Amino acid sequence: MVEWKKLGEVANLVRGKVISKDFIRDNAGIYPVYSSQTANDGVLGYIDSYMFDGDFLTWTTDGAYAGTIFRRKGRFNITNVCGLMDITDQRLLQDYLYYWLSLIAKSYVQEGMGNPKLMSNVASTILIPIPSLSEQSRIVSILDTFTSSISNLKQQIEERRKQYEYERDLLLDLEGKEGVEMKKLGEVFSFKNGLNKGKEFFGKGKPIIMFTNVFNSRFITKAMIKSRVDISEQELERINAQIGDVFFTRTSETKEDVGYASVLVEDMEECTFAGFLIRARPITHKMLPQYCKYCFSTPKVRNAIVSKSSFTTRASLTGSGLGEVIIPLPPLSTQSRIVSILDTFEQSISNLEEQLAMREKQYEYYRNQLLTFEGEEERGKT
Repeated sequence: MVEWKKLGEVANLVRGKVISKDFIRDNAGIYPVYSSQTANDGVLGYIDSYMFDGDFLTWTTDGAYAGTIFRRKGRFNITNVCGLMDITDQRLLQDYLYYWLSLIAKSYVQEGMGNPKLMSNVASTILIPIPSLSEQSRIVSILDTFTSSISNLKQQIEERRKQYEYERDLLLDLEGKEGVEMKKLGEVFSFKNGLNKGKEFFGKGKPIIMFTNVFNSRFITKAMIKSRVDISEQELERINAQIGDVFFTRTSETKEDVGYASVLVEDMEECTFAGFLIRARPITHKMLPQYCKYCFSTPKVRNAIVSKSSFTTRASLTGSGLGEVIIPLPPLSTQSRIVSILDTFEQSISNLEEQLAMREKQYEYYRNQLLTFEGEEERGKT
């Protein structure tokens, strides 16, 4: 049977210290300061001194990422929302401990009334199974292969997205090009605000396009619309959705999040849209729906839309403001060529994302199989 030890019995746990942004600014240097966030690898900034020198595991002690485990190497610092593990038991491989804690640590996080927390006193009680060093090495080797493959796929996706964005912005930089008209949106669309209903009307009835449908995707298909609303025939006649309609987020907490656009690319019967959205319905046949999907996502057009919003307690956008935004309108043949090129990029990204999802599922399956041990019921955790 595998021996189980508490984390506090096999490692010294050290808390980070308060390192403010002002301190980082006033003591700029080359040594990273790691904090709780996962963006930018958790780097808050760089200072001229360091707390640790070596190869360690750290974890987030409180906040949204509480219980997240990191591998840190070299000379570095950690803030007071992080802790560090210095392994003292020679029977324990650090990479093996990383995989085990990545699996189990979050189940020890205490939610409570404030921020989620995994402080040292609780972290020290986490039970660690200790198989033989050879078995630990075997587990690490298998899981490292998966994590390396996952990392490579993520890098490919990031690079492909950068290529896509470069090509999109280049292809849609059309002002002054032969045959391209610069049109105000008010010349090619009519605008209407969405349906306002109390929460008791939702959950049954007709399909309704919601704020999240638009905010999270540059196009909308029938399968994406999960919400339903109880709506009269008269309301549906006034506030409906059809293929080719472009929907804009009308209001948000910040100006940067207002005016996101998504085009309905499939025909829908008896579909409406929510009150936090503006519908832009084409009044000409000079614009392909798929062209809209790409045109409204370029930084130039996005910035123009945001500039037309207002801000009091929330950012808001009106149809009249949208109507003043200018977009390039090339011939339909040019639009079709642009769509074909960018669709190829999107499909390539989608294929990579499917591979990534499959690889992540494989990793989780093998991790769970490899990190299941006899006597696990003694942990008191699931």
